[in-house]
Amino acid sequence: MRTVPVAVAGVALAATLALTFANVRAAEEEEKKVPNAVGGGFLGYPGTRGMVVFSHLSHEEAGFKCEDCHDALFPQKRGSFEMKDLYAKKACGKCHDGKMTAPKDEKRVAESVMTCNACHAPVKPSTLAAKAQDGPVIFPHERHTALSDKEVGAGYACGACHPKPFARKAGVMKMPDPHTTLCATCHDGKTVSPEGKTAPAIADCKKCHGATPPAPAAAE
Repeated sequence: MRTVPVAVAGVALAATLALTFANVRAAEEEEKKVPNAVGGGFLGYPGTRGMVVFSHLSHEEAGFKCEDCHDALFPQKRGSFEMKDLYAKKACGKCHDGKMTAPKDEKRVAESVMTCNACHAPVKPSTLAAKAQDGPVIFPHERHTALSDKEVGAGYACGACHPKPFARKAGVMKMPDPHTTLCATCHDGKTVSPEGKTAPAIADCKKCHGATPPAPAAAE
């Protein structure tokens, strides 16, 4: 008589475990459908020097694990650190000292928290024009960074592109680099920005060559 309740309990436990496993797998599959959905995906921090965008994906690709940061450096709650903590080598400042290298790439050095524009998107980004055989190429920083206007900006900070893949000096791009690396690093028709915009693939020449500079975003 005692075996019946035990058997029922066993079946119930097995069903619960199966359901839990199914829910976990479903959540993992759902996460895969969302580009850049690693950990918390992209996180945005408003700042007087410009918005800061943090990518869990880029840190995972560099070789860091969740437990490297949570919860010792970053308790998973809002307002857990301030800028002064970074200067005191806490939170982001624990690694971003200009010396620490990534676990997967010793040549990849974490920029120092003293380099403001490595994290902060510019408040007034500029538009660049480059001469090319097929017509001038217009590059609007505003469309890549301006978080103040989500209809315009992709949401990247300067450190997402500088100093890699783009060195901060004129004349560094030569054909076919923009089509195979550099611009094509993101412009593959798949990469999604912090603001949820998909970078168009480099296929239509007129998208870049001979383009007209965009009108500046209206100030809020």
